[in-house]
Amino acid sequence: MRKANFSQPTACMEDIEYIADRRLDKGQILRFATCGYLNEGHHIILKGASGSGKTYIACALGNAACRKYKTVRYVRLPELLDELALSKGTGTFQKVVASYRKIDLLILDEWLIRKLTQQETYHLLEIIESRAGRQNGSMIFCTQYDTNEWYQRIDPEYAEGSPVAEAIKDRIIYNEGSVSMRKRHGIQNGDGNE
Repeated sequence: MRKANFSQPTACMEDIEYIADRRLDKGQILRFATCGYLNEGHHIILKGASGSGKTYIACALGNAACRKYKTVRYVRLPELLDELALSKGTGTFQKVVASYRKIDLLILDEWLIRKLTQQETYHLLEIIESRAGRQNGSMIFCTQYDTNEWYQRIDPEYAEGSPVAEAIKDRIIYNEGSVSMRKRHGIQNGDGNE
């Protein structure tokens, strides 16, 4: 739990408040606490306004995963992007990407809090791609934006979404229940998994 670097280390499932205006599905949250989504390689997107408790819920789910002996890492997206840019400059980029690939659950807070630069978009794709299609490669995204708004935040130069923005979104969203074209047509990822 210490290595997870939670912003709210004492967050726990038992203390989540299911107040009506939060519109939380208690049954769904409790299912997430069993960590079944981790074993299936699915992702969770927590969307809500600033101060709505997304970070607390993500950290509580992270603590639940730690209790099941899963490795977890919490990081704010701006900090991750800074780490990737620094590693690119020092020649340790692949080592940093590999370290994020090994984690069972990656929690990305402040997902797309600001629009990304082109270089940040490519760096982010490397992290998302390294985790895509693998069991125990799950991620939790804490965001204020609907998924249809992600294109303009990932790659602001394209009106409808660039190939890189499409690739990032595809590797996240198809795990949510939609079927990617890759899977629909039986095309395998580079690691041999569909």
